[in-house]
Amino acid sequence: MSTKRAARVSGRKKCSKTPPNWAREIFAAAEAATSLSADFNSEPSLRVGDLVAQALDTGTDHHVLRALEDLDDAGLDSAAKMVASWADTVSSHIAVTLRGEGLPEAEACDMTLFLVPLCLGTKPGAPVPTELRQPGLSGGLSMLDQAARSLRQQGLVGVEPSLLMLPYLYALSDLPKSWAQRWRLVRQCRQASLGQQETWFLPRKPPPAGDSVLALRFVLFAVTSSQRDADPGFLFQWVRPDDAPETGLAAAILEATSRLLGWPDAFGQILLSSLPGLDFVEVGMPAVWEYAIEEGVSICNLMGLQLAMTRVTRSSESVLGLSVRAAIGVYQTDGGLELRIGITGNDRFAGHVWMTNGDPEVELKPIVEALAELGVSPEQIQVDPDLREDAYCEDCGRPLFPGRGVGSCHEVVEAGDTGDRGHPRLH
Repeated sequence: MSTKRAARVSGRKKCSKTPPNWAREIFAAAEAATSLSADFNSEPSLRVGDLVAQALDTGTDHHVLRALEDLDDAGLDSAAKMVASWADTVSSHIAVTLRGEGLPEAEACDMTLFLVPLCLGTKPGAPVPTELRQPGLSGGLSMLDQAARSLRQQGLVGVEPSLLMLPYLYALSDLPKSWAQRWRLVRQCRQASLGQQETWFLPRKPPPAGDSVLALRFVLFAVTSSQRDADPGFLFQWVRPDDAPETGLAAAILEATSRLLGWPDAFGQILLSSLPGLDFVEVGMPAVWEYAIEEGVSICNLMGLQLAMTRVTRSSESVLGLSVRAAIGVYQTDGGLELRIGITGNDRFAGHVWMTNGDPEVELKPIVEALAELGVSPEQIQVDPDLREDAYCEDCGRPLFPGRGVGSCHEVVEAGDTGDRGHPRLH
């Protein structure tokens, strides 16, 4: 898929005195496009993308969802997939027309919005940071400038494209959920890239500082490139392999992969040196919406499970050979269902809340696989089939976790213990 062609549709506008029936028009256009066996970048398909963008411009997903429902009812699966793909595409890409000095005429460009998933570990008593606004020291670059420069230094973004980075760290709950909300944010980024002052949506206030916190956060940035850019950057070659040169393709991919894999460490060091109260940072790869969210959830889950295992074994190494057992349970909370893992071993107990971005039952297999990678044998993993409602301790309010043969329990710190030593304790 060419994002330059994809962004083209999201910049179109159409005037009409009476509101169109967007669902019906999308249905007809998608049906026609698939009947012609049109590929994603053909004119019939671009027409579908044009209509989807205009339907989302109304501020709601309703018209697109109605079209998808009608296509499903009509058995037009390929057409429904095309509409859903376009809804995902226009929520990350938009056309931008640049005018200014040095340009002989108006230049058509494309903007792509990326998300960078972060797993932040805070020190005890330190709040989770919410901004990237820390100024530079002794006249140096600000943190935001350093973050943007790292993308260019590692070659993820070329010298020619313009780069806009939002100055906030967003939680998963802060991010827009619907196609229409994401489309609105993309349009805001376009306006900001053209020099207009924008009011960005703000992160929610983090919970009060207390124990060490493992937090999933996202950095958002938008890149605007034109057809005449000789080198848009490895990030675009990564998402647009059809645009990569045929000559020397293997070498180009190898270099791009090396740069891409090296950037998270460089960006993580910037965050660690600039944001107070951080103990560690794990940085994922820049990607569009669902891909970045999925990677961020995965990074935090694995990191949280490793930390819980370390509290039990007092070692970051494999637990092979140690008597470590795990229990997995589903708990009912005010925010919905939560998968929680209790780990027992070495006379200690630790718990971890496994983040889910969908059906908790689907996540059971990845949890078992992750525990196995950490050295917990399948025979030592117990899955509780019942839904538990005792999500929090009645005495202290702390979250409870499943314990093998002892019901729900939580970590406790014993008097005189300098670490997080805990034992199962029923309440």
